[in-house]
Amino acid sequence: MPTKKELEEEMRSVLEEECLCKDCPSYVKCGEMGGYCFQQVGKSKCIKKMRGCECGACSITKMEGLTGMYYCVKGAAKKGGAVRKAKPKAKKAVKTKAKPKGKTVKAKAKKKRK
Repeated sequence: MPTKKELEEEMRSVLEEECLCKDCPSYVKCGEMGGYCFQQVGKSKCIKKMRGCECGACSITKMEGLTGMYYCVKGAAKKGGAVRKAKPKAKKAVKTKAKPKGKTVKAKAKKKRK
C-alpha cells in the first residue's frame, strides 16, 4: 500500500501533466498548484470570481467521471475525491389549509338568500 507521501507525489505528477487549472480564465496566480477537483486539494483560497471554467475539457475530470464545474470556487465533494453531478433536491410538501367540516360561511349565506 502506497504511503501518503507517495500518493501526494503521484497526484502532483498527474496535476503537472494533465491539469488545466492554470490555463483557466478564473485562475489566479498565487502559488497554488491547481487540481481543485481533488478532495485533498479543495477549493482555492485565492480565486473568488468565476470568469470561465475549463473543468469540462480537463482529462482529469473526464477520467474521474466528474460533471461539475468551478471546483476552484465551489470546492470538491467528499466521496470519490471530487464533485460529482448533484442529485436533484426533493420537492418540499406544500402545506394546505384544512377544509372546515360542515357548511362554509359562504354556503350558509347562499342558503339564507334563497
